[in-house]
Amino acid sequence: LDLNKQDSETHIIYCYTDHGSLQASKGYYLDRIKKLLMECKREAVTLIYTGDSEKGTGNWCFKDGVISFQDIYDLYIEHFKGKRLCIVSDCSYSGNWVKECAKVYDDQGILYCGHHSREKGILINVFTSCRAYQEATILAYENECMNIVENDLLFMGNKTLSSGQTTINALFTKIDCNNKPEEECKYTRSNKTWKNTILGARVYKVCGKDGDKPAWHYVLVDENKVQ
Repeated sequence: LDLNKQDSETHIIYCYTDHGSLQASKGYYLDRIKKLLMECKREAVTLIYTGDSEKGTGNWCFKDGVISFQDIYDLYIEHFKGKRLCIVSDCSYSGNWVKECAKVYDDQGILYCGHHSREKGILINVFTSCRAYQEATILAYENECMNIVENDLLFMGNKTLSSGQTTINALFTKIDCNNKPEEECKYTRSNKTWKNTILGARVYKVCGKDGDKPAWHYVLVDENKVQ
């Protein structure tokens, strides 16, 4: 899908149509995505996937194999680098793609903060319907997190849905240091990495009772080690 605002309208271009038993191969879908990136004249593309996924990776499943984050990334670098790509993955274990994107940024030596991703021209955001270790319930993400506001398609991140899955909006293009785009990044000399910042430890409040009295405690969880 190519979702971009132009002249106060949201333009939707279907990259493919899937008809169950007539489902095409992964190669077919990769070719269609490649064609979209090559021919798109706008400055941003949003790819949305809803369907089956591979356990442990969140890779998109097709009749003859899977499409991985790396597959999409390679197409982006070759045909769309310097423009914005948003990947919306609504499937089980989709949070793994946030991990994969963070690893790519760290491996490429891109320092944390949107200042540096913009400088390198690698402008990717990843929105997922659940965390890396969670299963996604059909239609939960669409019904509870996708909204159209003033003709823009918005996705709610870090929200726990009625199904129990928690969404992620990983904004690799966001300038997080509060400096202006033309100013030097505050994190240039820090040891922040994308993996540790986006997928670092989280604090959870656990509520219960101690006898007949309310009680609670806080738990520090390293998201990178949760299976």
